[in-house]
Amino acid sequence: MSVFNGAVGVHVALILRKAAKKFKKQKEAKATRNSYYPLPGRDDDDTASAKSFSSSNAEKGEKPPPPDTAGAWSWILLYFPGMIAGFVGLTSLMIPAWSSNPKLRIITYAFSGVLGFFILFFCLALFYSVSDGLVAIAFGGFGVFATLAALYGDWALGAMANNLLGTPSGDSSGLYWSYFILKRLTMFL
Repeated sequence: MSVFNGAVGVHVALILRKAAKKFKKQKEAKATRNSYYPLPGRDDDDTASAKSFSSSNAEKGEKPPPPDTAGAWSWILLYFPGMIAGFVGLTSLMIPAWSSNPKLRIITYAFSGVLGFFILFFCLALFYSVSDGLVAIAFGGFGVFATLAALYGDWALGAMANNLLGTPSGDSSGLYWSYFILKRLTMFL
């Protein structure tokens, strides 16, 4: 999951950097294209108004268009196998601990109720929506499921380890803090 998050973060950062460079080049090309060069020996009011118009457009600052992030969405194809593998491993840990761990059962029932509510909500939204909103509803449904799956996995592991807060123990604190720092390095790209 950390490698996945890091790769997606780097990919989106590269997309944003590329879009910013492209916008800067377009803005520079537009500025040179809109500048007015008067003919030698000709000094009339049109040149002054053209110069003031082009400088006022350059000074007011245009917003860049949103970058094309369609390529970054392809990473979702890798999230599915990782999520399935994670749940298979989590289930193999949960089965032996199910009867002896009441926290695990409470967390499972709570997340099942929340997931059931969202499934009902998205089914009703699909039933009452028009065809234009189906893709948005599908992506929203997947986003909610993926978020709940990640949160449930963390809480279930915390319940089985009897450490819901996830505080590191003395024998693994160095590994924990190095992981904590390295995971957040992608924020600086």
